[in-house]
Amino acid sequence: MSRFKTNYTDLERKLCGMESCKAVSKVLEQDNLHDLQSIDVLKMLAHKHAIAIYDTGLGKTFLASAIMKMLHNKEHKSRFIMFVTKNQLLQTPHKIKRLTNFDVIGTDGTKDSIQNFIGKAMDYDVTLATYSCLASQTFMDFFFEHRNDYNCIIVDEAHKLNNFVTADVGAKLYEIIKKFEYAYALTATPITTDIEQLARLASIFDSETYHDYHALQMSFQYNYYKISDDPCFFVSRNAAAFGRVTAPKGIIVWIDPMPYQIEAEYSELSDLCKGEGATEQAEALTQLIQFNQGKRGLVYINRHKVREWVLPFLDKAGIDYRCINGRTPNDEREKILKEFNEDKSVDIIITSVTEALDLDCDYVIFYEFTSNIKQMIGRAQRGFTDKNLFVFYMITDKTKEVDYFYNNIYKHCEVASYVLRKDYSEVLDLEDELLEHLTHPEQYVYWGW
Repeated sequence: MSRFKTNYTDLERKLCGMESCKAVSKVLEQDNLHDLQSIDVLKMLAHKHAIAIYDTGLGKTFLASAIMKMLHNKEHKSRFIMFVTKNQLLQTPHKIKRLTNFDVIGTDGTKDSIQNFIGKAMDYDVTLATYSCLASQTFMDFFFEHRNDYNCIIVDEAHKLNNFVTADVGAKLYEIIKKFEYAYALTATPITTDIEQLARLASIFDSETYHDYHALQMSFQYNYYKISDDPCFFVSRNAAAFGRVTAPKGIIVWIDPMPYQIEAEYSELSDLCKGEGATEQAEALTQLIQFNQGKRGLVYINRHKVREWVLPFLDKAGIDYRCINGRTPNDEREKILKEFNEDKSVDIIITSVTEALDLDCDYVIFYEFTSNIKQMIGRAQRGFTDKNLFVFYMITDKTKEVDYFYNNIYKHCEVASYVLRKDYSEVLDLEDELLEHLTHPEQYVYWGW
C-alpha cells in the first residue's frame, strides 16, 4: 500500500462543490479534469508561478493544457511556450492539440528546425521547444525578442533543467521566467540525485521568495521547511489521491558473480557486470523474461554497447521484442508504440527512454540502473486506475553493484520520499534485503529461476 495516502481536505471538498471548480473541470475540448486537477489549476493560476509535482501518469499534460485554455479564455490572443524533452515531441503535440484545439508547432533544437520555427512561430498558439534549444543562440535571441508575445511559459520534465542550462543560458532563462506573469514547472521527480535540484528549481520559478536556493536546500534537508508550507507554489499530488493506491512491488533478482566481476571497481562496474562478457547477467535477464511469459514488460538498458551484448541472448531464446532509444526515428517509434499498445503484437520493449512514452504493461526490469526510477516505472503506470505492477532490479551479488544500488539508488529514493512525501516503497521496502547482502554476502547462493 502507498505510504502517503492523500485524502481530500475539508477545503478541497468545499471547492469541488463550487461552480467555478466544476467549470474548470470542463475547460478542455476532450476529457474532463479530475476534481483535484481542477483545484490545482486554480491554485496555479492564482499563484501565477508554481511547480506541479505530480506522480507519473497523473496527467501533467492535462494540467498544462487546462492552464493554457483558461488563459486563452481570458485573453484570446494568448500564446504559450513549453519546453519539453526531444522524446516528448512525438506524442505531446497531439495530446495538446486534442485537449485544447490549439495549433502547435515544435522545434527539436537543430539548426534547420529552429530556422523553420522562427519563420512560422507567430502563426501558432503553442510552441514546444526542446531543452537543446536553450543552447542555441539563434533560438534564445528570438525567444528574448518575442518574450512579450507569449503569455505563459511551461517547463515540462523540469528536473532535467539543470542538465541543459549553462551559466550563460541559465542567466537568460532565469531573467525570462522572472518577467513572465505566468510560469510553471511540471515534474514527477524534482529530486533524482539531491535536494539541491528542487531548491534550484524553486529559485528559478519564484526568485523573490526563494532567492537563496542554498538556504532552501538546508531547510528542506533539516526539515525546517516542507513543500506543504507553500501549497500553491509546490502543487504536489500522490497517485493515492486519485485512487491509485497499490504501490509497485519491488523485487531484487540476485545474480551470482563471475570471478572477474567480484573485484570490479566503480569505474568499470557497469561494463564488467552488464556488458560484453557478462554471460550470467544476460542469461538471467532472458530467464526472467521467459518466467514472465504471457505478460507485457519494459526492460531498461541505457547504453548501446550493453544492449548489443544482451540482444543476441534474447534472439537465441526466441523472445520477440522491440527497441526504443534516443536515436529511434519518430516514424519507427510510432510503429513500435502501435504494435505494443494497440495491436499487442509484441510484449517486450527494450528502452533507455524514461519519459514521454505511454506503455501500459505488467512489469519493469532494470537491467541497468538509473536515478530516474520513478520516471521509468511511470511509463508502465498511466492514469488513475489501480494495478499490480512488478519492478525487478537485476543486481550482481558479492560485487560493488550492491553497494552502488544502495548508495546511489536506495539513498536517493529515501531522500526524495522524505522531502516530497512520495511513495518510493518499490525501492525502500528492499532495505533489509540490501543490507543483508552488503554485510553477509558469503551466505547467499544464486540458484537461477
